[in-house]
Amino acid sequence: EFLELPDSFALSLMAWLVAVYWTADIFASFATGQFINGKIVLNPKKIAHRYLQTWFTFDVLIVLPDWLSLTLEDKFEFLTKFSLLRGVR
Repeated sequence: EFLELPDSFALSLMAWLVAVYWTADIFASFATGQFINGKIVLNPKKIAHRYLQTWFTFDVLIVLPDWLSLTLEDKFEFLTKFSLLRGVR
């Protein structure tokens, strides 16, 4: 296929590191203060509620194809194209 890279340890390692990084970012987002109505909010419940209402679904939909492609290998190869959506955020 066009621009298909051969399998290598380096590419595999990078794929795992990217998936782990963005998964950790999801967890970090639950602990990151936010500006709401011009005030900084550090209350964990309010931060979690706000994150769940805003970026959480999008983040999970972006990270999920990475994990599926890593764990199920070639069965879901088409899902790796969805990883490009990460740049949109």
